[in-house]
Amino acid sequence: MCRRMELHLLVHSKRFFNLLGDLMKKVFGAIIAVLVLAGVANANGVPIRTRSDYGQDGSLILSTSTQNTGGVTIASQEFCSDAQTDATLGTCQLAFAFQITSTLPSNGTSLTLTFPSISGGTLVSSGLLTNDDPIATGNLFFSPFSQNDVLNLPDSAILFSADGTTFQFALPIALNGAGTGLSLFFNMSDNNSLENDGAYCYKVVDVEGGCTAIDTPAIPTLGVDLKTSTVTAPEPASFSLLVAGLLGLGVLGRKRKSS
Repeated sequence: MCRRMELHLLVHSKRFFNLLGDLMKKVFGAIIAVLVLAGVANANGVPIRTRSDYGQDGSLILSTSTQNTGGVTIASQEFCSDAQTDATLGTCQLAFAFQITSTLPSNGTSLTLTFPSISGGTLVSSGLLTNDDPIATGNLFFSPFSQNDVLNLPDSAILFSADGTTFQFALPIALNGAGTGLSLFFNMSDNNSLENDGAYCYKVVDVEGGCTAIDTPAIPTLGVDLKTSTVTAPEPASFSLLVAGLLGLGVLGRKRKSS
């Protein structure tokens, strides 16, 4: 009797642990599936900042410029982040914003923008400047789309280099405005900052430990590589030969019918 009970308990124990093992496998599989889906949802991983990331007031615009390279017009801003500006010492976190103001061609294949190296400075971070969390007093460029719009893009829509200097956009851009108004940010660090904090001197101040000279660089020119899909039209001479050949075939066909 005792042996039967022991065997009965042993069988039920095995079944229990088998069921428990199956359940753990299913739970583990579900967790992996969720993680995979989460990874796919955020696989694009394009760095993004909003206008309010630079402070709740308008940032100090140091200079502006416009470039037109390869048929692409880009407006530029050099500014001090309102969130990290010390007017007493004359230092600030320096950044650049670039905005595409021209209409990109509909027959394009890709647009590559490259940020050049700046002497005495290091690129800390870069990405898209979006229209999330707008502020009434904001004066920086921003793109006409949100962070969610970017996250919903396929991985191949925006490619960027590991060092953050190069962005490649597949054309036509599948975002609001189709690329017009698209804005990028590039945050800089001064290799020769006063407090070793990466801040630049944007003005001279007469205080101990303050800036004695301005060392902000000029606005750099972005490298622009616009690739378009072009359909080559036949040359006039080739077109004339084609027409002559077709006419010749027409005349030959008529002669055969008449004979």
